[in-house]
Amino acid sequence: MSKYRPIAATVFLTMIGSVSFAADNSYDVIQVGSGNSATSEQSDPSAIENTVVQIQVGDDNEVEAEQNLFTSFSLIQQTQVGDSNYIQSSQSASILSSTLIEQFGGNNSAGTMQDFAEVSAVLVIQIGDSHDASVIQANTLGDFSLIVQSGSSNDASVIQNSSLGDSASVYQEGDGQGSLIVQNMSAGNTASTEQYGSSHDSSVVQVLALDSSGLVAQAGNNNNAEISQQSLGHHGEIDQDGENLYAKHSQVGFYNEAYSLQFGNMNSAEVLQAGEFSVSHTKQFGSSNTAETAQTGGFNSASITQLGGSGNTSVVAQLASFNTGNTSQLGNSNQVTLSQTTIYNTASATQVGDNNVVLGLQ
Repeated sequence: MSKYRPIAATVFLTMIGSVSFAADNSYDVIQVGSGNSATSEQSDPSAIENTVVQIQVGDDNEVEAEQNLFTSFSLIQQTQVGDSNYIQSSQSASILSSTLIEQFGGNNSAGTMQDFAEVSAVLVIQIGDSHDASVIQANTLGDFSLIVQSGSSNDASVIQNSSLGDSASVYQEGDGQGSLIVQNMSAGNTASTEQYGSSHDSSVVQVLALDSSGLVAQAGNNNNAEISQQSLGHHGEIDQDGENLYAKHSQVGFYNEAYSLQFGNMNSAEVLQAGEFSVSHTKQFGSSNTAETAQTGGFNSASITQLGGSGNTSVVAQLASFNTGNTSQLGNSNQVTLSQTTIYNTASATQVGDNNVVLGLQ
């Protein structure tokens, strides 16, 4: 379901009304309409060779830009077409950094900040009405943030603080969706969320993480996905299509992988990984099914598959190392629990029908 969509932002550099301030900075502004307000602050003598471009077409729009405190060779470009939109951008002590924001519609709001963000970039595009986008990149080097929203009343936030070489992207198409990405005290991480439909919520939080990736893709309505990662080398992926679906991955330790795929309604999948080099796969189709996986040892493999039906429950708990546990259920109201608390065990449970129960202890 996850789709890649190349984003091309048009860079308007029309040199009309150019004004030079301290240290060869450039400011270009175009306004068409009524009640618009544009402000640019580049008067700090330590800010050199920077550019601000502001374009507003419509009524009652407001745009603000600031580049100070040793910001050098950096760009802020802000474009608004519509009514009652607002953009605020600042770059402080940034070198070779870029902020590009484009808004088309009404009552949209975008705020960005790059502080000590050398060779970093922010791109925000909002199409429709009443969107809100927020980006903060502070004390960072080589970070990239992308937010693209279309529809109405979507909310996206990206925070990258004291990080190195992190990448964050949010794509939302529809209405009333929310997405949060946090990358703090981390390096070399990738976080991506894609949401299509209405009333989805997602979060990818990578704190004290290194070389990890978290990917979320959701379609339908009222789905919720959460990924939390700490330490080194994790990969988490959640893909959901339906209504009222819930998935949560929590990963600490080293080099764990978790994959959750859900189709249908009111299914729930949760994965906890607190060891190293473990892999979890969850697949659910149908409605009101529940899958839970816990891996606290190392080198474990768990797979849960629930194909159709409703009210099925699968639990795999691997509390030691080098274990393999697989469950597969087709039908309604089946239950299976596999618990592995010693090493080098293998367990497999398959149930077809209704109201069956399996309990496996190793």
